[in-house]
Amino acid sequence: MKIVDTQLVLTKNRNLLSINWFCGSAGLLVIGLGSLYFMLGWATSWPLILALVLCWGLFLLLYWIVAALPVRTLTAQPEYDQSMMLIVKHGRDK
Repeated sequence: MKIVDTQLVLTKNRNLLSINWFCGSAGLLVIGLGSLYFMLGWATSWPLILALVLCWGLFLLLYWIVAALPVRTLTAQPEYDQSMMLIVKHGRDK
């Protein structure tokens, strides 16, 4: 049986961007899609609109996948794992 350090999981999930950051990009996407539609018309803009919406959906999907990934523990010692994570992330040990 493998023991997972829940502190590493909590630390990883706290360091992720908030899902609220996607609201700004969604607003910009809607403004861009609206201007694209009014400038080019439906016949020309639908492939671009589809591509932009699919890319934004892909970003959300990848965010969800990264948030759901389990953290792999390096050793059975949580203190050592935490210090290794700090060294890798910040280049120093606290």
